[in-house]
Amino acid sequence: MKMSKRNPLWIVIWLLAASTFGSSIQGEAANRRTPVVEAAEKISPAVVNINTVTQEQANPFRKTPFSEFFGRLGPSTVKRQSLGSGVIIRPDGYIITNNHVIDGASEIRVTLSDEREFTAEVVGADPASDLAVIKVTTKGKLPAAAMGKSDDLMAGETIIAIGNPFGLSHTVTTGVISAIGRTISGEDGKMFHDFIQLDAPINPGNSGGALVNINGELIGVTAAVYSKAEGIGFAIPIDKAKRIVTELISFGSVSRAWYGLAAADLSKELRYRLGWKGKGGALIIKIFGGGPAKKSGLVPGDIVTAVNGKKVSDRDDFYSRLGASADEAPMALTIFRNGKELDISIKGLRITPAIAEQISYEWIGVTVAPADKKTIERYRLSSPKGLVIKRIDPSCSLAQTGVREGDLIRKINRTPTDSMDDFRKAVMESQGFGAAIVYVQRGQFVYQITVGD
Repeated sequence: MKMSKRNPLWIVIWLLAASTFGSSIQGEAANRRTPVVEAAEKISPAVVNINTVTQEQANPFRKTPFSEFFGRLGPSTVKRQSLGSGVIIRPDGYIITNNHVIDGASEIRVTLSDEREFTAEVVGADPASDLAVIKVTTKGKLPAAAMGKSDDLMAGETIIAIGNPFGLSHTVTTGVISAIGRTISGEDGKMFHDFIQLDAPINPGNSGGALVNINGELIGVTAAVYSKAEGIGFAIPIDKAKRIVTELISFGSVSRAWYGLAAADLSKELRYRLGWKGKGGALIIKIFGGGPAKKSGLVPGDIVTAVNGKKVSDRDDFYSRLGASADEAPMALTIFRNGKELDISIKGLRITPAIAEQISYEWIGVTVAPADKKTIERYRLSSPKGLVIKRIDPSCSLAQTGVREGDLIRKINRTPTDSMDDFRKAVMESQGFGAAIVYVQRGQFVYQITVGD
């Protein structure tokens, strides 16, 4: 029987076929919406691109005797741009990123996934953990990342990293957690502890981006700290980051605990004399009066072999482990003393101004005061900047090199000491690293003197 093209039966057959084909396509798309896709979609709006501008010296002769002459021939500074990533952690505009992404930036621009752009300001930064918090101001609420936790991460667990490698915004890479609790050496030799290792590469521009679990929850902040790494990446665990971020938002900086001790590397001769046949370790060389180390029973000559069950390779590693925490949780030290290994618990203290000044005398050997008008006249100072040495321990290394009362301390390491707060902060940071370069001015001359090493 010949059927007309307008026969309703053909229309029904066509509609059924189209419906079946459409359902097939929808079913296929649904099958492709894996947990990874859903997790990436969930976190992406909270991941931002960070573009920074820094001012750098343009004079190539700035470190030579020709610096002053050639510096007049062209601009003294040039602008450098760099890219990084960040994650919105609060709807009111707070963003977490790496310290090295925004360090030294004179301008910070943030671009959201919907292409909105904002100028950001630095809330606080912590070089020791390579974390920083910046903030943008907007009338509406911003999409914030769902917070996860990192204390239960498992090797082999699926993870997703989202950032802006090489400026390619919102790039998604996936992989697994390769290991947890990694200790990594940065570009400048600084040690970073308790990092997450992943098999997803973290490239330039990815730094400060999001590491999320299969549920789309933020479990880490990606950090490119190892330039020689190929096919692997690292991230700062979110539980560690939360503690630091809380302090950065509240105070603008991280106040680490003070343990009241000084350490040194072990020479072969010292290992032999003390009977230590193991590898690594840090030698306790000084205990500060009234500090946590003294109360815990540590004494000079003890060798610290492990912190919280993890072996200590040298002095820098030991200081880095002590300074890795932003809280006052007890630290478990394994020490070698008189041929035996002992376990000692030590709990750090928050630093008050009084404690900081006590440390400055025991550690550097001086007490200081602002260079007010009366002090300037008394010591005939040529500069009102810096802090005046009011008292000096005759046995300290500064005194041994000729420093005396009335000299100015202008800087400790990289921190200018223009106020007592600056001085206290610099003293604590230097004590945490076991050594300091003190810049002392007398008349028109500034001298660099190393103490504590």
